[in-house]
Amino acid sequence: MYARGMTVRKIQGLLLGQYATQVSLDFFSSVTDGVMAEITARWSPPLKPIHSVVFFDALRVKICEDTDVRHKVIYLALSMLPDGSCDILGQS
Repeated sequence: MYARGMTVRKIQGLLLGQYATQVSLDFFSSVTDGVMAEITARWSPPLKPIHSVVFFDALRVKICEDTDVRHKVIYLALSMLPDGSCDILGQS
């Protein structure tokens, strides 16, 4: 929710209204710090010093799991280097 632009206070209100769960603002900081640590750990190739253009995109696909068809999203981060070559920075 935070990544999609909701403020911490709106998320806090939503959790209280929907799930009757009270969370502190410090909780959000600890979760964000944990996620950022995970993201930086997943960057296997070190970034080059210059990326002229960086594209972020998402591809929606339908995947069959057992008897259900589920909608999944594949996120991509692509970059173009000054020499015109492209790099895949990450995917999930």
